[in-house]
Amino acid sequence: MGSRKPFDLILASLLAVLTLGLAFAGVRGISELDTLPRWFIPAGILMALLVPGYALVAGLLPALQGPVVWLLSVALSICLDIVGGLALNSLEQGLQVTTWSAWLGGITLVGCALAFVRRGLAAARQPAPELARAAFDWRGALLFSLSLGLVVLAIFINARSAENAQAAFTQLWAVPVSGADPLALEIGVQNHEKVVKRYNVYVESGGKKIADWSNIELQPDKTWTTVLQFPVQPAKTINVLLFLSETPTVIYRTVKISP
Repeated sequence: MGSRKPFDLILASLLAVLTLGLAFAGVRGISELDTLPRWFIPAGILMALLVPGYALVAGLLPALQGPVVWLLSVALSICLDIVGGLALNSLEQGLQVTTWSAWLGGITLVGCALAFVRRGLAAARQPAPELARAAFDWRGALLFSLSLGLVVLAIFINARSAENAQAAFTQLWAVPVSGADPLALEIGVQNHEKVVKRYNVYVESGGKKIADWSNIELQPDKTWTTVLQFPVQPAKTINVLLFLSETPTVIYRTVKISP
């Protein structure tokens, strides 16, 4: 990887920039899987299983070549997924498309930037092939072993934490009231976050606001419910969106009701 044109790094960087764009777009509903652009499905697979690891391998070992590059890339990417999952799960926003995009996209850009610099220095020095191959054998095996070790360690830590602690979460529901005509919804929020939380609830259909409730304060394990009566039967999908009051532009939970 030391002397060829950096087309691979350019492609990886572009994919990382597009992924980061998702994280900071701030478009309502972008964190929901069924509203993501279609290109994100294959791009997301590449970002989860290959690209971040490839960028780091290119940055840390610019002389590395051959099939081991792809093995290391996949191993490092899986390791980053596990470590990132543990880290993101401890954040306020939790495991969402936006937080995953920021994590994987940021790491990819850092790796690509380092790779651009290291490749430029390697091309200027033009090391002998024998030296490059020797460095590849030793350092590649070491990095591959380290990657596998981190994967095993991350899996072990994740398993232990799942056994010893129950994950904090907030439950949102919207259930049609039996026999109501036109439609009526029972909307509820239950706080299992283990701390006091304030929520905003927003209901829309076809891009038009139907109702909203702000600064709903809930103690741990407490519940808020209300009944929303529609004046006429809605013709489009109803979206019930839940926000944390401290992050009012980031969707925290969503429930969709088909007409």
